[in-house]
Amino acid sequence: MRGPLAGLGVLLGGIALCFLGDGYQTYLLGLVGVTALVGTGLNVLMGLAGQISIGHVGFFAIGGYVTALLTKGLGVSFWPALAAAGVLAAVVGGALALPALRLSGPYLAMVTLAFAFVVEHGAIEWRGLTGGANGIMGIPAVTVLGAALDARTLAAAIAVVTAAGVVLFWLMRRSGWGHAMRAVRDAETAAAGLGLDTITIRWTAFVVSAAYAGVAGGLFAPLTGFVSPEAFPLITSIIFVLVVMAGGQGTIAGPLVGAAIVTLLPEVLSSLAEY
Repeated sequence: MRGPLAGLGVLLGGIALCFLGDGYQTYLLGLVGVTALVGTGLNVLMGLAGQISIGHVGFFAIGGYVTALLTKGLGVSFWPALAAAGVLAAVVGGALALPALRLSGPYLAMVTLAFAFVVEHGAIEWRGLTGGANGIMGIPAVTVLGAALDARTLAAAIAVVTAAGVVLFWLMRRSGWGHAMRAVRDAETAAAGLGLDTITIRWTAFVVSAAYAGVAGGLFAPLTGFVSPEAFPLITSIIFVLVVMAGGQGTIAGPLVGAAIVTLLPEVLSSLAEY
């Protein structure tokens, strides 16, 4: 029951904090939720399957641009656009994982890093679609039942989605897929000897983690109100990995703790910048 309880705790605590803080504090809480969602997905890959990716900011950027283009450019409602962001990120992740997961260790990390580099520079050069270095501004507000969400209610909605992501991770961790991923992580040769398709299992973990990052990117777009290449630098991928490692790989609440540390600690220490 720890998974549902953790998800419920995230939901209730996040919503309460969203309505207690000022505008900037609410934005930070939304950013913690978005970061935790990416971390939860990356925890499937790192914590369960034992693989590492330092290019997940590419899927995060894809989610943000898909949401921005569909809602502003085509007038699509936010929630279908958010689903499309997750699906497209998963599709791209699946295509990338087919060759990449035949590698391991630092070689896999380098492939994912190259992917993030390609996405960042593709967003800069594809001006007709992405707006180039200027990006896309004026992203429409998120609506629920026809009512536009303000900053507080948007942050609360992010808390709801993040809590759902935590529960889904808990369910996967307990499922046959979760056990298979851990088996491949701990003893790949033995797992293959038992008949497990190690490539398919690692591929599935990569696709799921990419989908999480795409959905998180889709939430990030209306939270900031714009997307641009500068919003998705390569260093963000390192931060996502740090979120999982700081909170504890494979744990349910680890990405939540890691996201809070990575997002809020720089704000707490901002007064010491001159030192």
